[in-house]
Amino acid sequence: MSNETLLEVHAEKSVAVDLENGTCSCRQWQINSFPCSHALAAIQKVGDLPVYAYIECFHTCQSYIEAYAHGIQPIPNIDKFYVDAATSSAVVQPPLVRRPSGRPKSVRMKSAAEGGTRRAIRCGRCGQLGRHNKATCTTPI
Repeated sequence: MSNETLLEVHAEKSVAVDLENGTCSCRQWQINSFPCSHALAAIQKVGDLPVYAYIECFHTCQSYIEAYAHGIQPIPNIDKFYVDAATSSAVVQPPLVRRPSGRPKSVRMKSAAEGGTRRAIRCGRCGQLGRHNKATCTTPI
């Protein structure tokens, strides 16, 4: 599957890296706009261009310096901003809560194998806790 720009990199899974189009089948190169670990391995294997040639220009130091070259203007009178926000008549309401459709989920009792515990039964006739109920009670009254 390999040629000069299309390589196969074997990691946990085998992925295809296309250096010419800047793509990797793991899709991290397309999402982040800079090469993933698979792409870096392919770039080092080919070795014709430096790694920085495959990184988008907005990830460079020069781009960062140009973005902040004009400076950042301060916000005048920040205390007034908080006072205006506190006295604003626009009140943010909480979102409406709707019950989900369908039958509500019930909590099932776990079996002993799953780590559940048995609930003690109270007899309706003698009032004792135990393993009997009103129908099977043998206590004289």
